[in-house]
Amino acid sequence: MIKINSFLKTVGFVDNWGSRDLFIDLSKNLKEKLNSDIHIYCQNNVTKVQYEKFNYFKSINIIPAILKGHEKVINQEILEKLRIFEKTIFPISWFTIDHRQFGRGFSFNAPNFPRLFNDRIPRNFINYYYYKQICFWEKEFKKKKIRILIQPNLLEAKIGKKYGVINRTFCQSRLMSYYSWQTNEHWDNFLIEKKFYQLKKFKKKSFQINEMSSWISRILESSKKNKQFNVVVKRIIRKIWGHLYWRILKKQPTNYSLLSEIRYLIRTYSKVNFLSSNKLEDFRKIKHKKYIFYPLQVEPERNLQGNSPEFFNQTEAILLLARHLPLDMYLVIREHIPAAPVRSNSFYDQLRLDFPNVFFVNSKTTGIEIIKESYAVATINSSAGIEGAIMGKPVISFSNHNPYNFLKHVFVTQTDSQVKSAINKIYHKRINLIKARVDGAKLAEAIKMVSVDLPHFFSGNSKLSKTKLDLCYKKLIETL
Repeated sequence: MIKINSFLKTVGFVDNWGSRDLFIDLSKNLKEKLNSDIHIYCQNNVTKVQYEKFNYFKSINIIPAILKGHEKVINQEILEKLRIFEKTIFPISWFTIDHRQFGRGFSFNAPNFPRLFNDRIPRNFINYYYYKQICFWEKEFKKKKIRILIQPNLLEAKIGKKYGVINRTFCQSRLMSYYSWQTNEHWDNFLIEKKFYQLKKFKKKSFQINEMSSWISRILESSKKNKQFNVVVKRIIRKIWGHLYWRILKKQPTNYSLLSEIRYLIRTYSKVNFLSSNKLEDFRKIKHKKYIFYPLQVEPERNLQGNSPEFFNQTEAILLLARHLPLDMYLVIREHIPAAPVRSNSFYDQLRLDFPNVFFVNSKTTGIEIIKESYAVATINSSAGIEGAIMGKPVISFSNHNPYNFLKHVFVTQTDSQVKSAINKIYHKRINLIKARVDGAKLAEAIKMVSVDLPHFFSGNSKLSKTKLDLCYKKLIETL
């Protein structure tokens, strides 16, 4: 308990709009139970005002940001600071991979993502941005002696490690409506494997998933509304009003240019209708074939590039899989609807027309249905991977950080030879599928053991009952 109290003596929260109510209430809990010093980190003054309504924060801080044209000339002092940082932690370029503007080049399959800049982003602008961020976080960690940082981005998580700061992120467990505290900056949870091996007398032989997680269901439900023209028109009007509100009334910069966002909304209407059309394969006609399921993921995205920095190229994953499929096995690809507006027409045409062993299926069939009929699931780190693993399906995992990588029916692969070997074992059924189903059921139980069931929790609705809040607090303590 002394160690736990030590970690929670000084706590930092990086503001997250979707979980703000939870963080405010959790801060109150920490203050009342442990008398913790709590420091809040916000993006702007508007957000800061939300926290100033409460009196249990030691400090409320604004994370520095710079506007284009406000960057200083990069002098030798700044360069030396950045060089030292790169020697001891990571190259600055590494931290741009999950940034939706600075890292656009790392998202080959998302050329239509909204832009903030209409031209090439100057390297000096990026360098100065990270210089300001590094100086800010180093000063905060030194001065305030923060021991645990909640909901950090990659940069502050990595800097924090240098100063002995651990991090925790509260997010979806990807099983039904369960949420849990991820125990590192790549949203992995070491407790899942630990709990799995503690289930010595586990008797359940399988676990069936019949519906998507509540988190994914809400996202898809919202995305499908974009098929309606009137919905998109309303969204465009709201977007114009939003830009006027922030830029003129609040004098705050917006994340993207207005024109870029309007184009994005128009593409949303077009692409969502395309994905549900008969121009793509009907899964019902091909479900009896031998296939591996590969679900496309949203990019640029913190979950993809940030949580799998060693491998996040979806085109490379598709090529690795397609070139090692036996003559009667196929790769079934399904788009994640929220990703549709950022894709290029040529990318979709290539998937539809240019691979004789690839079926690009429409969105009329859910991912769960496709997993159930598959020989295996291949993924970087999508929800389909954990769902497939739970259902006892072999999984080809391209990420080093999936919390189910320890299972015998999961193949962690990133090279040509590893993918070839995994597909060979899957095709020839050199996997104990009975054990895989039992282990999958144990995985589901282990996830439940480290999670809290929050069926009504979602982004922007994070107010919890006292019982549920106490459970979240308890689960946080267990990770320490």
